[in-house]
Amino acid sequence: MKKRSLCSFALGLLLFSVNSNVHAEQKNTMQDLIDVEIVETEVYSQTQNDKLNKKEPVYVSKKEAEKIQLLQKKYRETMIPSIQKKFIEEPVLEEDIYQLGKFDPEVLVSVEKQLNFYRELANLKSIQHSADSTVFAQYGAIGMASVNQQVHDLENYTKPTKMPSDFWQKATESTNKSNIYSTREDANFNDILDVFIFDPGESNRQTGHRWNILGLPVTSFGVGYAKGEEKYYTTLTTDKDYKSIDKKYSDDFVTQWPSQGHFPIQLYSRINNSYQFDNMRWSVMFNEKGYEVGEKVSVELLNNRTGERKPIIDGLNGGEVETVIKQPGFLAQGGFIGVNFKPSDDFKIEANTKYTVKITGMLKEKKPIVYEYSTHIIDIEDEYEAEDEVAKELAAYKDSAKLTLEKYKVPSNYRQAQQTELTKILKEANDKINKAANKTKVDELVKITKEKLDKVKTAKELTEEEKNLQGPYIKDGRFVTISKKGYSTWSNFNWKKRNESTKLLNKTYQARGKYIHNNGSTYLSLYDNQGKWQGYINSNAVKAGSGKQGAYIKDGRYVTISKSNYDVWSNFSWKRKIKSKSIFNKTYQVKGRYEHFNGSTYYSLYDSKGKWQGYINSNATKMGQGKQGAYISDGRKVKVTKTNYNTWSNFNWKKRHSSKDIAGKTFIARGKYNHINGSTYYSLYDNKGKWYGYISQHAVK
Repeated sequence: MKKRSLCSFALGLLLFSVNSNVHAEQKNTMQDLIDVEIVETEVYSQTQNDKLNKKEPVYVSKKEAEKIQLLQKKYRETMIPSIQKKFIEEPVLEEDIYQLGKFDPEVLVSVEKQLNFYRELANLKSIQHSADSTVFAQYGAIGMASVNQQVHDLENYTKPTKMPSDFWQKATESTNKSNIYSTREDANFNDILDVFIFDPGESNRQTGHRWNILGLPVTSFGVGYAKGEEKYYTTLTTDKDYKSIDKKYSDDFVTQWPSQGHFPIQLYSRINNSYQFDNMRWSVMFNEKGYEVGEKVSVELLNNRTGERKPIIDGLNGGEVETVIKQPGFLAQGGFIGVNFKPSDDFKIEANTKYTVKITGMLKEKKPIVYEYSTHIIDIEDEYEAEDEVAKELAAYKDSAKLTLEKYKVPSNYRQAQQTELTKILKEANDKINKAANKTKVDELVKITKEKLDKVKTAKELTEEEKNLQGPYIKDGRFVTISKKGYSTWSNFNWKKRNESTKLLNKTYQARGKYIHNNGSTYLSLYDNQGKWQGYINSNAVKAGSGKQGAYIKDGRYVTISKSNYDVWSNFSWKRKIKSKSIFNKTYQVKGRYEHFNGSTYYSLYDSKGKWQGYINSNATKMGQGKQGAYISDGRKVKVTKTNYNTWSNFNWKKRHSSKDIAGKTFIARGKYNHINGSTYYSLYDNKGKWYGYISQHAVK
């Protein structure tokens, strides 16, 4: 139960609740993170289900095989569940008895081995378990269990009546300075450490839990564990000595996660249920003595096997880029500064593939640098062998077979469509030959492939009807919007690919003409607003609009009007409805939008009562994270004058304070939100920079 009086909040260096997933205030340099309902997690092995049948060995160089085999051995020795029975003397949580208990030493040894396995991967010095730190951590675990809450601000909860005051004080200090976690089922420490190192959740963009384990100044650690009425509570605290950094690491030291060299895919994607992402956050952290974060930091990820380069763009299809800047005495990243990033969802990380990270914009000696490193993702469950003579001989036989098939037909004897067919047949054959286990299978594939190639007609063998299957040109003129992925645009009807509909999605073009092809599909001839031809596309990939605005696209987001010099239109014949000046800073719902042929996006605006307000150019708005709309910078001083209001931790209306507890106090409203419900909410900070939540403008002057 929360206390009514306001208690001071002593924030730890960078220690947040692992299950926090709401960022309280985007503009807040203190980056308060608010706990929400705990979601259960389950540790699993990504490859368990695919390994029912034994796979072929992965052949690598002898030197690399030795390195990988050593890593696999250490992983298997380290990443085993710690003893589930953790105590030789159980903790006691009763109304008048509070005892810390005593851990089984083997459990603590297991945790220490796992922590140091992580640190060794990251090329960091090992650390030791500390008995004093474990006592300190255990106070926090019992404190949380005693009030049945996973929180850092334990001082804001009511102390159990018969708990000694000094016990409660140590518990509050511990939760303020520890990684914390809770589960409904008894969990082993190894699995909990995985949660900390993975560091999931929308609000953990700086991966503070991870760097509390991998920090440069960390010298020792302690853990705590206690059972409450419904859940089990865990704490992990680390001891730090910032003066020791110079003795252990050079000024230009850099560490990474996934780490340079070899990295198990089991650590890349180890958490299931609601915390399972297509990709995890990557971290590249630089010794702050040798580096600075520049103004424009960008990240690119290269798949060395396929050659695919993926720029990481914040907010695009799940992508994240977050610079981590140390602020002395607050949110310290353990001597690090650097970059966290998460690839977009369409970039898949696979085992037995090397990836290169390229970071542009970091500063060294005040000058921009480009930092690169590579990590080879390996699979702990795969078998890695050095290439022997048999493997080399089979590889050479496969190369010879593929060369034979490549020379079997002369491409110039075929039209483009048939050349494409030949290429497809050869690609499928090469893929199967690459996977063949022996020479007999290779010979069989060569025979089957030659039979397929023989069925493809040369240019001389095609009839006139086969050469012109698209039919005659038919004039059209409609404006269409690309609405489906997975289609191609074509440069001709010999199927020379021009572009992918995925890259053109939601763009509007004019279909000046069309062809009704013999294959049953209709193909539109597309032009952009500069009159440049964009190729032919299957009509199934588009939606036709009623004019140059293109097709309606369902949306649903909320925007705040941020520019005062735009018009709001009644239609796309440009009949003006109102000026944006009259609705400046108001928030509306964008139920749909149009990607106009002229290159602009127009939002269809609705107020809180569902009344349509017209169309507006997207450049006149800022996108919000929800019904509160976009953040608006403010800076005024406001005084809380009403006692019957709450401050909120988020716009899901999680209560933070009662205005009665802070009435008469003056705060700085760093920013505000003009909610679609018609109210304005100020984001309050005290003169020390502590955030107090959002409050209605009616509660302040």
